[in-house]
Amino acid sequence: MLNVARMAPTATNTQGISYIVVRDKQKLRRIADLVLEWMHLAAKTVPIMRLYARAAQAEVDKGKEYILRDAPALVVAIGSKKDIHRTHDSGHSCLSYAELYAPTLGLGTCWAGFFEYAGEAEYEPLLELLGVPEDKIIAGAILMGYPRVRYRNIVERQPLDVTFDTEE
Repeated sequence: MLNVARMAPTATNTQGISYIVVRDKQKLRRIADLVLEWMHLAAKTVPIMRLYARAAQAEVDKGKEYILRDAPALVVAIGSKKDIHRTHDSGHSCLSYAELYAPTLGLGTCWAGFFEYAGEAEYEPLLELLGVPEDKIIAGAILMGYPRVRYRNIVERQPLDVTFDTEE
């Protein structure tokens, strides 16, 4: 699947995305703890994060794994710090290819948003745990595993909204 992801278009064809795949349950738990820790720190200066941190903590207090959703794998895209915006776009492009291909292998995926925010904030304890090299940044992340539930239909989408220019 990650071989398919590497075929995705990247900004200026840099192709500089590599991956860290975490499957160790203890490490996944520690990652979730660090992300929640970061959320509480970020909540001190980012008002909306207060709501997210409280909601996440409430779920954790009930014994639920809110951050990584008990997924058996976390796929982290990393790339060069030289051009953060292009690296982020490239990482998302590659992970989108992985996400689209995953169902053909029977896998389910979900974007790891809170993890990604903590990574983009370069939360040092998280980067150290993952072993992200100094010259790299987290460019995106998805959770992956075999889904417990299989949906026969996709979620209904809003109608297509497109405007064409006039042809002369």
